[in-house]
Amino acid sequence: NEPVENIEALLDRENEKDPNIRITYTIHESVEFLDVLIENIQGQLKTSVFRKPAAEPYILPYMSDHPRYIHSNTIHTALLRGIRLCSDVEAFDQERLNIEIALLLNGYPPNFIKRHLKQFFKNHNATSIYQDLHAETYKKLHLQLLNESLTHHTGSNPPEEQQQQYAQTNQQCQTTTSKKQPDIIIHYQYES
Repeated sequence: NEPVENIEALLDRENEKDPNIRITYTIHESVEFLDVLIENIQGQLKTSVFRKPAAEPYILPYMSDHPRYIHSNTIHTALLRGIRLCSDVEAFDQERLNIEIALLLNGYPPNFIKRHLKQFFKNHNATSIYQDLHAETYKKLHLQLLNESLTHHTGSNPPEEQQQQYAQTNQQCQTTTSKKQPDIIIHYQYES
């Protein structure tokens, strides 16, 4: 954490490098970035879900012609997103309430919502979050789900394994390509 004056001086120096590129900045204690609200509260960063004030609480309507597992996945995904984005249990509890309200407004039956909320926390061994807002359990679940999403996106294979997989895939592609004979089939012929 640098003093505001140092940050402003750095940004002003960067602005002088190229007259075609202008960096505009505002310095506040909070910033909205995509769907995350990041706040600096007495030197501690706190994150929560950000929604534009004019945004409607729209979720796939329950009465839509989709299989029920899609509606279950909607709840599951919304809770995952909330846990990954909210850095503390209080922010998550507010997000959970927002999710429940959005579901109710879109026609989801209260029993369906309650059953899937309980199932979600049971599957993650975190029923104490749902029942008592247990902060330690929440912190563990928050970090676990963040790590899962990061390893899923970056891949957990070491570089050597990735190279071996690439070589095998490349070899298979070359073998398949060499076996195929190029066939040209003309379906339509146009003359002018």
